[in-house]
Amino acid sequence: MTRILIAGSPRSGKTTLAIAVQKLFPGMKMFATDDIVNKATWSDASREVATRINQPGPWVIEGTVTTRGIRKWLAQEGLNSKKKPAEFLIYCHKPLEPLTKAQDNMRKGDVTIMMPHVYHEMMKRQVHCIMELISADFIRKMVR
Repeated sequence: MTRILIAGSPRSGKTTLAIAVQKLFPGMKMFATDDIVNKATWSDASREVATRINQPGPWVIEGTVTTRGIRKWLAQEGLNSKKKPAEFLIYCHKPLEPLTKAQDNMRKGDVTIMMPHVYHEMMKRQVHCIMELISADFIRKMVR
């Protein structure tokens, strides 16, 4: 029952990485938060992510709203809970392409939430965290 969260900056390869993971694990469902973030408010989109985290795996959830969704899920569970939202968190921080000003603001906001809040809680809950700068070449090789 593998559950993988892929969060991070815009244009950092989250979707491409999720597709690669899906190829490695046949039958894994993928939820791309970009599918809803353009149709809903950030708050509604993060609530949807929090709801999907509670679904049984195997799944991979990816997108720029994932960090906010994890934060919302953690708030719902309570800080004393030891329940894991997923087995793995992969954080793609480094954009692989130039960002617009709005995308860069999204990146800064995501880091502000991830580093002091979400990452610490994930480590406490013994979620395997990969906080690596993943290169575009690595992601392209995985997809092939």
